[in-house]
Amino acid sequence: MAKTPSELTAEWAAMSESIANLRRENQELKAQLAKASDESRAAERREALVLQELAALRQRSDDHQKRFDEWDRRFWAVVLLLAGTIVSSAVALLRR
Repeated sequence: MAKTPSELTAEWAAMSESIANLRRENQELKAQLAKASDESRAAERREALVLQELAALRQRSDDHQKRFDEWDRRFWAVVLLLAGTIVSSAVALLRR
């Protein structure tokens, strides 16, 4: 059956309204996508900064550990030297 001109006009208006709604929705979705992309890039920049700080902190921690190990080694060398000196002096005093 053929449609009357008024039915075609009504159908045309409904389709035009539907297309307009789809275009508005498309624009809203594009705006949401742009916002999400910006937020994603900002999060990636923050993550990169955090990783950079973490690497610097790990390096500092390693440096402190090396320094601590060196001073610990020196401390025990001095303790052994002092213990040897004390024992040597005690032996010398006992021999008199």
